[in-house]
Amino acid sequence: MVIALALGASACDADKGGSTARESAESGSIQAALTVGGARHDVTAVHYKVVSASSSCSDSAIAEATSPLEEEALPGGALPPGSGTHAGAGGLFVVPPGDYRVCATPMGYAGPSVECGPAEGIATVISEATTELFLVSQCLGAGNGGLDPVVALNDPPAFQDLDVAPSKFITQCETATITAVAEDPDGDAVSYTWELAAGAGSITGDGNTATFSPDGPGDVTVRVRATDALGGSASLTFPIHVSASDCGSTDCQVFGSDAFGYVGCSRVEEVPSCDDIAFTGNFACNEDDCLSSVPLPFEFNYYGTPQSTVSIVSNGKLGFPGTTSFGNSCTLEQQTIAPFWDDLYPPIGGVWYQTLGTAPSRRFVVQWLTPHIEGGDQLDIRAVLFEGSNDIRFCYANTAVNNPSVDHGASATAGISGDTSSLVYSCQSPALTNGLALEFDYPGGSETCSDGIQNQGETGVDCGGPCAPCGGAAVEFSEDFRQGEPPTDQCGAWDAFRASLTGTYSAVTLRGSLDPDGVTCRGAAANTLCQALRSGTPTGPVECDGRIWTVGTNCGPDGVVELTADGAECSCDSRYVARPCIGNENWGGVNSDSCFPPSQTISVVCEGEGGPAPTCDDGLQNQGETGVDCGGPCAPCGGATVEFSGEFHFGGPSFVQCDAWNAFRASLTGSYSFVTIRGSQDPEGVTCTGAAANTLCQALHTGTQTGPIDCDGRTWVVGTDCGPSGVVEISANGDSCTCSNGYIARPCIDNANWGGVAGETCLAPTQTISVLCGGEGGPVPTCDDGLQNQGEAGVDCGGPCAPCGGTTVEFSEQFTQGETAFEQCGAWDAFRASLTGSYSSVTLRGSRDPDGVTCTGAAANTLCQALHDGTPTGPIECDGRTWTVGTDCGPPGVVELTADGFECSCSSTYVARPCVGMEAWGGVNSDSCFPPSQTISVVCAGGSAPTCDDGIQNQGETGVDCGGPCAPCDSGLCDSATEVEFDGRCYYLDGSGAACQSGYTLAPQSVLNSIANRFVGKTYKTQPSGNCCIAHSEQSTELQDWGMDWDACNMPGPFATGPMLGGAGCTDVLMGSSTQLTLCMSL
Repeated sequence: MVIALALGASACDADKGGSTARESAESGSIQAALTVGGARHDVTAVHYKVVSASSSCSDSAIAEATSPLEEEALPGGALPPGSGTHAGAGGLFVVPPGDYRVCATPMGYAGPSVECGPAEGIATVISEATTELFLVSQCLGAGNGGLDPVVALNDPPAFQDLDVAPSKFITQCETATITAVAEDPDGDAVSYTWELAAGAGSITGDGNTATFSPDGPGDVTVRVRATDALGGSASLTFPIHVSASDCGSTDCQVFGSDAFGYVGCSRVEEVPSCDDIAFTGNFACNEDDCLSSVPLPFEFNYYGTPQSTVSIVSNGKLGFPGTTSFGNSCTLEQQTIAPFWDDLYPPIGGVWYQTLGTAPSRRFVVQWLTPHIEGGDQLDIRAVLFEGSNDIRFCYANTAVNNPSVDHGASATAGISGDTSSLVYSCQSPALTNGLALEFDYPGGSETCSDGIQNQGETGVDCGGPCAPCGGAAVEFSEDFRQGEPPTDQCGAWDAFRASLTGTYSAVTLRGSLDPDGVTCRGAAANTLCQALRSGTPTGPVECDGRIWTVGTNCGPDGVVELTADGAECSCDSRYVARPCIGNENWGGVNSDSCFPPSQTISVVCEGEGGPAPTCDDGLQNQGETGVDCGGPCAPCGGATVEFSGEFHFGGPSFVQCDAWNAFRASLTGSYSFVTIRGSQDPEGVTCTGAAANTLCQALHTGTQTGPIDCDGRTWVVGTDCGPSGVVEISANGDSCTCSNGYIARPCIDNANWGGVAGETCLAPTQTISVLCGGEGGPVPTCDDGLQNQGEAGVDCGGPCAPCGGTTVEFSEQFTQGETAFEQCGAWDAFRASLTGSYSSVTLRGSRDPDGVTCTGAAANTLCQALHDGTPTGPIECDGRTWTVGTDCGPPGVVELTADGFECSCSSTYVARPCVGMEAWGGVNSDSCFPPSQTISVVCAGGSAPTCDDGIQNQGETGVDCGGPCAPCDSGLCDSATEVEFDGRCYYLDGSGAACQSGYTLAPQSVLNSIANRFVGKTYKTQPSGNCCIAHSEQSTELQDWGMDWDACNMPGPFATGPMLGGAGCTDVLMGSSTQLTLCMSL
């Protein structure tokens, strides 16, 4: 809002005399006329008040008036250059000469405006002269002032787009080019300022574009501010993640491996990729032949053993534990990490250690800046231990010390060793030259049997599956609780503890910091209680060892399981009770109150010699088995059912389900005796048996139009003519591509008509649909059959197989000249679906060029991600070629990769497009339209393992980032169409203006870090929003930092994306409207 105030000349004719003339000569006037054209907000008028300059706007008025908003144009030049049109009002005052404070208050229907702030300013009125002053009232922002009752409403700019090239994930050797686009609702000119809010590096801005240059690895935060001509502004902050990298010219060359599986490689760096912490880190021991025992900031797995403490030895090595020896023999001591094992002398120099980065990607750095005991200049040796990956890096910043017997490691040993195997790079040889870096990569990625997570097919936390059996020893839950704070992480640990109770037990104990001995139940009753904890079954009261024990499930939200030794469940009178998942501060207690108890540790232990390990004949599906007593560590299951099951949402497309459907079809490689279509609307469904079933399952596998076939009282069809080419459906309704009510599955149709069970099949209600092919003819899935099946997270990896992360993911198929690539298309879709990590290289090769062409670095990851998502990407210049991922060659859904610049081009000689639906399936070093017979391979390498927060349904999850190895998916407690279940509460989004329904309250925005992706497919609780920023319970201190993306907010559901941190420019803002997007949770 702009106030233009004119303090005018005398109101009387100069020729007049007398008292009137004298009074006029000693008076001035205040007048205004203002344009109306910008947003009015809730303003209907402007109230003006004139007081003396020494007074405040709350003091008595010398003159005041209220002027309605006008439609007159503001006189030319009244607003600053670059301004657009603004709503406003005018007014007029006559006052004696003097200094005045003019106060302007925008008014709404019910009083002062809640959206536009007041403005004030000082002006001097003199006789026969005019003084002008302009005030700015910021709407939804801070108010600035000017004088004279002319007011325009000003809206701050809003960010519309942000682009970071090549990516927000760069190495320390790269720069990032950032482009921000903001628009001003009033049409004002917009200027930009850039700053580095956190982290190391530099940023140079030029208008709406800036260049960021990192100063080493780490996370940085960039802030850009857009300001209009009247001072209204909005800011946007976002992260850039910088990883350590070799900025030299050579790749890491493998020099060896050991029996445990470590792989060692070496490279030469222009700048060391290990951090320089000399004089900034913590001192380790700095005497001759000494060591310091230092706690590690994270659990580090070394040769299969989790380590929490490391010995830092003055003589250039680390140990678990270490010794102060300096003999540096070519046979390393056991459990030793030796960057430069030699007789060093830290008293002249120093040894430092420091933790850098943020969880879960921290690094523990040790640096030796010291001479050899025989003299010479100082050596600069560095070692880094990496969290999560458990990898090790050595950097040799300076090994030339003017002592030939020491230079470049001539008397040192470098390598690593465990108890029974070791990997040595050099021994008493001048091979450790300046700039050398050595990598020792831990085998199998970051999933281990000591990472504290139930993953990689484990049946409990770090036990079962590929780890040691769970049973046969004490299984313990032990967590710290704080008075008045609802438990969060403790609930996850409780559920993991319960899931690990897979054996039988002879004792259960409830104890803690307020009673270290606690209370114990022994014998058969103890086993009953532990089994009830595992299954979540209400049990008791059970009389045992003088106390009354109960496992209860009715205290709080569904799924809350508690154990009490005081008889009644959900009782505040209990003094021995554990209920970590209750979702409020009444989490129990040991020898204390159990409602609002004091801070303490609570432990529950199931133990005893009667706790046997799971076996392959215990009649249970456990220990990573894929069926009851088969699969995983047991004999293959064979003849088992192959199942597709996906949840579909009313009105929403089925992109994620389509990937799972294609993977299911690709896995139908045997013969089958029945096929069933069923779902949440009819759990029994309909079934076809016998030879007809096998025909239908085979047709699903090959994508062949088949039927109608009469089978078991229904007419079955496999269709391929509904929607884009490549869409395969199965129907028990007599025809394909029909909206008839009944039983149909067509997940890849690319619209909302994905089928249905026992009802509508076009625009069907939200439901689960399953298709099963089974029977004794079904082949046994294996970990080398080239298919994603048996619970694998990728092709032949994850689930019961080796973990996926950190290895190559490859598509390789034989193509025949003149033939359409039907089966190859299925393999291509399965390959694309398995690209769930991040990658450092992509290669396109084949039988006509076995080496092929390769793109490396961030561009490779962009291309592999685009293949997974089916997103058009490029052209991208990478390693001398122009790469593109295209989607417009042939029917919708066809995804191709080319290294020749343009998609869908017959001139390309390196291209893969297996799903094009004709004989132009691509080629390697050949024609790509009607090419000769050949093998084509596409390889994405250097992949990271899928995680429980990657926004993808993978690694055996039953929903996006839930189920399988992750936290359980919704249990049915919440409304599946609008709500997300998390930690026993139901969360929803609604355009309700910071108001929640009865039984719900505003939720903290921090919970969106855990559940944002799970809103995909959900819809508003009652109505769409009118503003993209999310109102929440913490905004009095944190403001609003989460919003829906520009393309997803204020639109009818279901949501195509979840809320995003900084989405729609929502960073440190406070927006409020009657339809404000709002996050609510159940009480």
